[in-house]
Amino acid sequence: RGMVAEEREADEDLGHAALVGDVAGISAALLAGANVNALVGHIKWTPLQWAAQRGRVAAMKALLAAGAHVDGVNR
Repeated sequence: RGMVAEEREADEDLGHAALVGDVAGISAALLAGANVNALVGHIKWTPLQWAAQRGRVAAMKALLAAGAHVDGVNR
């Protein structure tokens, strides 16, 4: 697989970890090269948006500490 495919997979892993509130998974995805502000999932939200929608406070804190933008938009 190419680097782009691996980064995209890391982005999706980050989005899923944010959705379920898996802080260790967030750290692992970021270490694997995930973009903290990537648009992921079927409606293309940022990981921070997914975590906020589900009320995953620890995940939101981890994403913000990693540089997530609070003003992200899904386009």
